[in-house]
Amino acid sequence: MQRRFVGIVVLFIIAVGVVPACAAQVDWKVYRTLELESAPRDMLVAPGNQRVYILNDRGEIAIYTFNGQLKGKIMVGPDALQIEAGPVDDMLFVLREGRNAIESIRITIAEELDIQGSPFKGAADAPVTLAIFSDFQ
Repeated sequence: MQRRFVGIVVLFIIAVGVVPACAAQVDWKVYRTLELESAPRDMLVAPGNQRVYILNDRGEIAIYTFNGQLKGKIMVGPDALQIEAGPVDDMLFVLREGRNAIESIRITIAEELDIQGSPFKGAADAPVTLAIFSDFQ
């Protein structure tokens, strides 16, 4: 019994050594290219993968959706060296050159909602519209 086990182990070792190592085939393609206005200094993907933040060499942070749509820009200053993700999608940490501090900033993006054809109460030309999403299940 022990001889048989040793024989199987020896055959396995020989078989593994004889079989040539094969490399896996890896295919890839460019999904999307973002053309930037100035040189990027740093970038990050928010924890929820909903936003991409790109810090450029002029001190602006451009905010993109994952699909590449520019949502807006904020100016943090040319001394900003690096950005890091906060615990939630709308929080960033900014490391600045020459300072012994890290700033935490919160970003709020106002979204436009297309409500054409939606039911409403009140005047159709009211200056403010409250959208209530109560039919989610």
